Amino acid sequence: MNHKKLIWGVILILVGILFILKTTGVLYFNWYHIIYLWPLLLVFWGISILPVKGLPKFLLSILVVVAGIFIMYKYNGEDWYEYRSPWRYYHKEYRDKEPDWDKSENEKQNLIFPYDPEIQSAVLKLDAAAGSFELKKTTTELIEVNNEGNIGKYSLTTHESDDIHIINLSMEKVSKQVFKMKHKVDIKLNENPLWEMDMNIGAASVDMDLSGFKTKNIKISGGASSVLLKTGDLYPQTTIDIDAAASSITIYVPAESGCRIQTSAVLSGRKMKDFKKTENNDYVTDNYEDSENKVFIIVDVAVSSIEVIRY
Repeated sequence: MNHKKLIWGVILILVGILFILKTTGVLYFNWYHIIYLWPLLLVFWGISILPVKGLPKFLLSILVVVAGIFIMYKYNGEDWYEYRSPWRYYHKEYRDKEPDWDKSENEKQNLIFPYDPEIQSAVLKLDAAAGSFELKKTTTELIEVNNEGNIGKYSLTTHESDDIHIINLSMEKVSKQVFKMKHKVDIKLNENPLWEMDMNIGAASVDMDLSGFKTKNIKISGGASSVLLKTGDLYPQTTIDIDAAASSITIYVPAESGCRIQTSAVLSGRKMKDFKKTENNDYVTDNYEDSENKVFIIVDVAVSSIEVIRY
């Protein structure tokens, strides 16, 4: 038997199964964590040189595939996202009643922080695991969060620093269940303050329409599977910093706003209509220097595709 073919065959089977489970939503995980499967290469190698043939070797290979899937879940779940906010012990905390997140059925959670007209600037810091995140609507509160699913619950804490209101939204408890994981988070913000956003998101999809908000800085990091972002022209300069190994990134910017894209990433697919490439490999629109409003986009990591659309 060709040992090399056996090793690569099992590796391809493992990656294929993980891809199917992630795509169908049966299992959530972060592709970054696949690095923790490197010891399985030694196991595959060992199986290939064992002095056995036929069914025993095949069963051992299947067992390793199952173990790999289990390891991916464990690293993506309770070991990596058991987060405790550093502000918990000496800042205001807003939480709802304790649902049982280890049950298979969906649980609902609602978190609210009231709006104060004196709040001029606010920062939203989101630390989350898998799921779907949507931010499109406004609220008369400062922030309103609706969470539905069976992955875990969130805590909402706040504090002030240099007249800036900082909101920490973090996952507090992660479910131990592996399959049929569901998670959808709907975030609503008040349209009056100037907003900055710092989002550290795991294996998730992000859909944000910020055209109705004044946004200064938007940072998305982690391993988001897809990012859909729409900006507006209510603030003179918006900076978007994406440091996430996303499979796809789509950003909508106003046609009247000048836009510059800076990237050192490897882009397998680019759609940069109405952009020109500069000598330093940036992409800019013709109206960048003369426009009153500007959008500066920084992409720091590899993505399979990125599309910037002017609307």
